[in-house]
Amino acid sequence: MFKKGDKVAALRSYEGLVAGRTYVIESEARKTFCRWWNLVDQRNEWSSDGSYQEDILKLVTAPKFKVGDRVRSLTVPDAGYGVVLRVNDDGSYQVKYETWFGVCRESGRNHVLVTPAAIVCLIENGQPLPATRPHVHASVEDATKEAARLASTKKGHEFGVYELVATRREERTYEHEWQRLAAEGRKIDAIKAIRAMTGFGLKASKDGIEDWLTRYAA
Repeated sequence: MFKKGDKVAALRSYEGLVAGRTYVIESEARKTFCRWWNLVDQRNEWSSDGSYQEDILKLVTAPKFKVGDRVRSLTVPDAGYGVVLRVNDDGSYQVKYETWFGVCRESGRNHVLVTPAAIVCLIENGQPLPATRPHVHASVEDATKEAARLASTKKGHEFGVYELVATRREERTYEHEWQRLAAEGRKIDAIKAIRAMTGFGLKASKDGIEDWLTRYAA
């Protein structure tokens, strides 16, 4: 049951309540007579039977995310990552995905917050000295705890937390199709492609691909 001051959203239209609108419970004067304050157009709305509250209303809890948060969908993993554009009154979100999924209205329970990865570095003369293969912490909070632990065990040394805020990657382009196939590990298809293009024999094609991969890897 709700109490005075609770923010609620109408799940369906009923007795003056409008589906999708958000209200605040203003009074609980009588068990079968509840008053709602319409936050959308500032009009008084009335429900004639409070016993239906649980069926037509849901409590609007504090937003799980805020505008600008980077989130990931649990129900559609292929949608990739998205950014919260707007927090709606009913607790849902408008999320803009970085992939084909585009802009969608989403429920907070179907998403998780994507926290930036972070590493801890020893700092000398103001310059970070990361390890050759530093441990990547799942969040800045975890990295900060690790930095504090290291500082407590290695007195006199300074440790900093560095956050991953963005990545960039450009896909490599290839002059010939057989090169793309070879780079993807599809050597048999690459051999077929280079033989079709050049007329080389099997051994010459295979040796040519192996030589190119050696130089490409370098």
